[in-house]
This record gives sequence, structure tokens and C-alpha cells, in this order.
Amino acid sequence: MKMEQPLVSWLMPVYNAEKTLVRAMDSMLNQTYKNIEIIVINDNSYDNTSVLLSEYQNKDSRVKVFINKNRAGVAGALNYGLPLCKGKYIARMDADDVSSFDRLEKQVRFMEND
Repeated sequence: MKMEQPLVSWLMPVYNAEKTLVRAMDSMLNQTYKNIEIIVINDNSYDNTSVLLSEYQNKDSRVKVFINKNRAGVAGALNYGLPLCKGKYIARMDADDVSSFDRLEKQVRFMEND
């Protein structure tokens, strides 16, 4: 019997992350678990972060980028992003993190079964 796939929201605050962002985004988009949305809060970056995020948003509809024009730091960006998440579960990610390809599959299975 196949497990129902509830929506999972990845929530990621980003600030000047051009050096690590591609690896982080690719690790989220290449999950074995596919029912995801990626909520990225760009916390007023001034490097090429905005350009990279725009490219991801244009090529994958699961990526949703929001700009916090008044830099708020990690906690402020997370608080800004939480109400934007529509998933049953929220997964946290930082722009310099890399997730294993089956992270969400394992986490959702655990949450749904326990």
C-alpha cells in the first residue's frame, strides 16, 4: 500500500548565499519525496543570491521566493515565512545545508507512522 504524500514545506531563510545556494537548492529539489514546496525568504541579500533564486523560481513552480526588504536575521526571516507555508509538515533548511536525497521521505514516513 502506497503512503499518502502530504505536502511538505521547506522553509529557508537566505542572506548573501550565492556560494552555497545552488547545492542547497539542488539537494531540496532532487528529493525522492516529490510533494514539496520550497519557501525561500531572501533577507535583503546584495550579492547574486536574487539572480540565482529567480532562476530556480522560473524553472520549478515548487520554488516560491519572497523578499524581506528590511533585513531581519534568521529568526525574523523564519517568522516572516512560517505563515506562507501550506504544508502539513515544515522542513527547515539553511542556504549552506545539503540534505540527503531521501531525507524527506524518511521524515514523512516516520511522522505519518508514529
